Amino acid sequence: MKFSKQPIVAVAAAFCLVCCLGVAGADTSIYGPTGMVLNPTADLAPVGVTEGTIMWFNQDNTANGGGDVDWMTLSAVGGARNDSEFNIGYNRLDVKQGPAGWKDEADGLIAGMKFRLSEESEKLPAIAGGVSYFSASGLYERTAVYLCATRNLSLPQEGNLGLRGTAGLRWTDAEYSAVSKSDIIPFVGVEARLAPKLNLILELESEHKFPGARTNTPFSAMLRYRATENLLLHVGALNTGFEDSSAVGVGISYIWERVGWR
Repeated sequence: MKFSKQPIVAVAAAFCLVCCLGVAGADTSIYGPTGMVLNPTADLAPVGVTEGTIMWFNQDNTANGGGDVDWMTLSAVGGARNDSEFNIGYNRLDVKQGPAGWKDEADGLIAGMKFRLSEESEKLPAIAGGVSYFSASGLYERTAVYLCATRNLSLPQEGNLGLRGTAGLRWTDAEYSAVSKSDIIPFVGVEARLAPKLNLILELESEHKFPGARTNTPFSAMLRYRATENLLLHVGALNTGFEDSSAVGVGISYIWERVGWR
């Protein structure tokens, strides 16, 4: 099934409008919600703030009988209220020499909502939960429900380090190349400020297990550089779990604050 151009136009418009940030800002993941690269954190996009992100990486799928896959996501995330956010986006895969029966290209929708269940306190982490949907028609589709906790790990004397940790669980109902599978997947990650404008994200999740498909342990190691108050650049290594080797991902984000939303 092919998606119409309307979702692309809507997200592109949001991206063109899309501005602010800190070590735990409104950074989008490739699946839509604010967070690390592959997984969400308990942080929310501030009310009235929207961040648009374009992310690209080349996925090596030779382990499953295919060739390279150029994967691009275009998404926007915004703060709806003080305790929730929404995201919407567009995803496209271009397959080079795919297995028999695969399409040469696939596109689909990214959408979701996240809700904060409790604020971070001196003793307890922030907790959030949400639901997300991601599709690449004919190749991969997943619906996920997740719960995660995020906490500042910096000691008082190390406050300028900006170290934060996240742990969570995600229930995923996914279909990969016409094979369906449900999993409960734990994930962990840390975000660290290396310099005033440079953050490092490291994350790891458990392996997806699809019958008849070779999978790896998904992870990311990504640098996010705040070039200006409104512009972020992303570069690093990641593995979605369906790759023979890790991919190099690059991206760009722009953040826009619309006071009228408040």
